[in-house]
Amino acid sequence: MVRTLTLLLLATVVPLRAQHPRLTPANDGDRFVVDLNVSCQRKPDLTSDRLSKLPAGRSIYVTQKLEEDGTMWYFDISASGTCWVYGPNTAVWHKSDPDSLSLAILDHILARKDVTFDEYVEAENYLMEEPAWRSEAGRKKVSGLLQFRWLQLLDRALRSSELNAIPQSPLLRAWILSHGDLVDLFGPTEEWYVRDHFYWQLFEANKGAPWAEELAWFASTLPVQHDECFTECVLGGYVGAGYLSIGSAFPRVRISPIRTSLSPATDPAKQEILTRLTELKRKCPK
Repeated sequence: MVRTLTLLLLATVVPLRAQHPRLTPANDGDRFVVDLNVSCQRKPDLTSDRLSKLPAGRSIYVTQKLEEDGTMWYFDISASGTCWVYGPNTAVWHKSDPDSLSLAILDHILARKDVTFDEYVEAENYLMEEPAWRSEAGRKKVSGLLQFRWLQLLDRALRSSELNAIPQSPLLRAWILSHGDLVDLFGPTEEWYVRDHFYWQLFEANKGAPWAEELAWFASTLPVQHDECFTECVLGGYVGAGYLSIGSAFPRVRISPIRTSLSPATDPAKQEILTRLTELKRKCPK
C-alpha cells in the first residue's frame, strides 16, 4: 500500500518528459532542393546559423534524418561541409519521370505567396538551362503539364507588382522580348500578359490529360485583355464613312443602316471604309 502511494506521489510531482525529436539513420539516397536559395543550417532549426545556400535542383546526400513535430530535417554531406536542410524544401526525383523534379520546383514556387519578380525569373532560368526549352520545336517535346506550369509561372511574373515598379531597363526589356509572341502588351494599362491563345492551344493538344480541366479553368478565369473603346472606334469608322446613323437620343442603342451594298468590289465606298478601318486598327488597342 505504501509503495503504491509513493508511486502515485512521484507521478504527480515529477513531470513527464517531452518527447525528444527522433533521429534515425537514412538510406534515402539523394534528395533534391525544390526552392530557391535554401538555407543549409548548422542545426535542425530555422533560426539556426546558415552555413550555405543551396540552389533549386541541387542534390543533397542524406545520411541522417530527424523528425520533430511532424516536420522532417535531412542531414546533408557534401564537399562544402555538413549541415541540416529543411525537409519541405526538398523532394525525391523519380528517374522514371524526368520532369518530376522540374514540376516539384514549379509547384513549390507557385504555392508560395512571397515570391519576388527576381525569383520568378530565376525559376524560369532553371528551366531554360535544359536544351529542350531553348527552341519552340524543343518545347513541344516537353510534357504538357510542365508547359502549363511554365505558363502559370510566367503569368505570375508578368502580373507581379514589382514588375510595374521596375524602370523599363534594357535588361528587363530583353527578358520580355525573349518570350516572342508568347506575351503581349495591353495598351490601356501598359501591362504585359501571356496571350490566352497559348493556353487553349495547349488544352486542345492535351484534352484527355488529368490536368486538362485545371488548365481550362485557369485560362477561363484570366482577365480579359480588351479595351471598351475598341468597339466605339470601329463603329466610329462606319459612321464616318456614312454607313451607320447613330440616334442622338440613345447614342448607344439606336443604330440604323444607311448603305447596304457592300459586296461589289468596285464600290468606291467599300474601299473607303476599308481604308478607314485599317487606319483605326493602327490607332485602337488590339
